[in-house]
Amino acid sequence: MPAFPSPLKTGLLASAMALTLALGSAALTPAAAVNTFPGALTEEDIDQVEQLSDHINALETMQGRFIQVGPTGERTEGYFVLHRPGRLLFRYLPPSRLEIVSDGTGLVVRDAAVGTHDLYPISQTPLRFLLEERVDLVGDGNVLDVSSTDEDEEEQLITVMMQDETPLGRGRIAITMSQDPLEIQQWTVTDPQGFETTVALFEVEYGRPTDPNWFFIDHLNRGE
Repeated sequence: MPAFPSPLKTGLLASAMALTLALGSAALTPAAAVNTFPGALTEEDIDQVEQLSDHINALETMQGRFIQVGPTGERTEGYFVLHRPGRLLFRYLPPSRLEIVSDGTGLVVRDAAVGTHDLYPISQTPLRFLLEERVDLVGDGNVLDVSSTDEDEEEQLITVMMQDETPLGRGRIAITMSQDPLEIQQWTVTDPQGFETTVALFEVEYGRPTDPNWFFIDHLNRGE
């Protein structure tokens, strides 16, 4: 298991099909809209989207803690590990007993409280924007909007909003990054019903080694 503090040993995704996940900073800062429909992106907007793609592609490993804010304001927290491409672990602290694992071929949502083990293709989840071997947010053609905080803010944040197709319908995913240094600061997913979930990352470390066992999925387990 990851060498996290002991609370991890005792205990994202509100709905597995909708996969309402989000990454972010504790600030959860809103951004002012710049463009509001496809085709309205400026050259500067496209450059910022390409910067985000390049940043994701350059990532190898990152791990830390997260706080999740759900659609009704409920808060949960836990620990995460990302090892690109393909591998991810989100483990929630008690009282939640939820765990999300990707091994590069599939993504499983385990809920020990009810004994479920739900497996999905990565391609059907917003997490593909982090897990694919090569990310090209501009080429994918999903970018709806690029927005930013006011220039007089202490830290300027850029938010890229993309359209997301799920088996339940069309949703949105908004990824926020800081400029200096360039890092993912936030992502918020809006599911097809309009419900939003945001997760804030903190105490993030880059480049630490990971253990393949952290990302193990029993593909024969159907949660029966």
